[in-house]
Amino acid sequence: MNDEIFAARFYELTQQHKSVARGLCALLDVPYHEDRETERLLGHRRMRQQTLEDRSRIYGAPDNDDRLEGPLLPTRLFRMPDGQELAQDEFPPLDSGAEQLTEEVWTRDHYPDSYNGILEAVTKLPHGVTGGYYHRGQMMLVLISPTGERVGIRRAEFMLPTRSMLAERVAPLAKLRKAATA
Repeated sequence: MNDEIFAARFYELTQQHKSVARGLCALLDVPYHEDRETERLLGHRRMRQQTLEDRSRIYGAPDNDDRLEGPLLPTRLFRMPDGQELAQDEFPPLDSGAEQLTEEVWTRDHYPDSYNGILEAVTKLPHGVTGGYYHRGQMMLVLISPTGERVGIRRAEFMLPTRSMLAERVAPLAKLRKAATA
């Protein structure tokens, strides 16, 4: 199929389904797993007492859980300026001077196993696709291989200013196929 024709069909399905992930799943005739779009909140863990520099250095390293301590709590925990600890899900007013002592702990069941561009993802899926979803936390289109590998495609790969650039960029997706086990 011509790249422009494929891109036009893909674009039309994306517009119809109001989602790149849903459009691609419709194009491949594989199920869209809406239940995998987000993770489950397990609870809240108390952070160790660290300096602001330490927190900013390790913030964003999702697999680094040694900055957390203790069992999971059902709500967020804040320390008020008078020393009182307040357990609640709502954040206190900004001018209250409260310090947050906990951070959220989420499951990682639906995180992509790899983070790829379009071409990289297509090469990782030579045996086809069994399903897909858009992981909201990671902002990635995730395609599932027959072995269960979750291959992520960065959202930015689909954001292009012109249709001709879109056709050039999404052309490798034309090689994807529905897996025999789907």
